[in-house]
Amino acid sequence: MTSIPEDIEDFGADPDGFDIDAWIDQGARPRREVTVYRSWDLLEEYERLVKQLDEDAAADDESMGEVSIREQIEDVIARMEASRLVFTVQALTGEELKALAEKAPTKPILDDDGKPMLGTDGKPRKRVDQVTLGDMTAAAAVIKVTDGATGKSKSTISEKQLRKLRVTLGDGPTYGLYRAVTELAQAGQVIPSVPSSREH
Repeated sequence: MTSIPEDIEDFGADPDGFDIDAWIDQGARPRREVTVYRSWDLLEEYERLVKQLDEDAAADDESMGEVSIREQIEDVIARMEASRLVFTVQALTGEELKALAEKAPTKPILDDDGKPMLGTDGKPRKRVDQVTLGDMTAAAAVIKVTDGATGKSKSTISEKQLRKLRVTLGDGPTYGLYRAVTELAQAGQVIPSVPSSREH
């Protein structure tokens, strides 16, 4: 016998009882959570301590009254967790991406000598500033930013704040955030195999 899962509303067995607007209103875009750490120097400290422990497990001895290596590792992990931000990002539509690209600043295309290349109309050729567009796109995709230390959240981040984050931490630590935004544009195109009904 086929039954409808409890979290899915029954819109009716006949076409007249089906409210497609209600069905659409229950939908949600693909989302993903991405963690970014503020204090990346702690990762180096963590790796150093783990290596030290691996090389000499006997060194993890508290008999001399010193803090053990394991305790130091736990402390570093706790400090890393306190320095994290969790970004919740959702997929943007093609129309939204196009609108962002149209608003993004442009810069001249330069030749090998650093001079602006000219188009057939004699005017300098330009292209969209891809770095700025990336910041704009990521900022638009963020629907929540949560502080790992306090649990407090904000529903947005500005393009300027996102750029400052990227410049301060570097491209590496923020790469996961930008990659997630890009991948979400393709999310949902391949439908997973989900049972269409349940047998009871």
